Amino acid sequence: MLNKIENQETGLLPSGPDFFKKRMKKLDSISKNILSTLLILFIFQSFLFVIIQVAAKIPLSSAIFYYPVSFGFHLFLLYGLFRLKNYFFLVSTGEPLKKINLANIITLVRMSAIPSIFFLLIFVRFPGIKWVLIVYISFVFITDFVDGILARSMNQITGIGKYIDSSGDYMILFFSSIGYLYSSLIPLWLFIMIVIRIFSIGVTAIVLYFIK
Repeated sequence: MLNKIENQETGLLPSGPDFFKKRMKKLDSISKNILSTLLILFIFQSFLFVIIQVAAKIPLSSAIFYYPVSFGFHLFLLYGLFRLKNYFFLVSTGEPLKKINLANIITLVRMSAIPSIFFLLIFVRFPGIKWVLIVYISFVFITDFVDGILARSMNQITGIGKYIDSSGDYMILFFSSIGYLYSSLIPLWLFIMIVIRIFSIGVTAIVLYFIK
């Protein structure tokens, strides 16, 4: 213990902000961009949810669960994108990306909204939430349409885009289905059918990945 304290005092062990800065320097440009993008998206979604919570008068004791769930979800996205960072390249040229392109950012915005949609479905009985939910879901469908058009028209089709676009669609379907079931908006048998469908597609994708 005394050695650690002495090392910190002599600068052998980084501490506090210095340690964080050194960790950041070790990240390449795309990793830094992934981290900053997801942090901004998390803050943005949290800010929107605070406004919705106050406007709809959702009790803090219920709404407080949104923030750790959303944070954990964004950490999960961060981990997944770090694992797949070698797929951040243009399909047409094979050139690696130094930052996330516009089409992929739109896809990530859609994925970032998943926790918000999930909790809005849970709180759908509060005043005005139904209309907010309609706006959110409409936004999700629009972005799903726009990101593909942008990727093709701007020649921004990427290796990672193929993964996160389809994964985002299935994640939205899965979490939305849980919210629908919780709010008694769909029957249990339909939820089971949706889960089986998603699971079968996931297993098939994994098998095909290892076959290749």
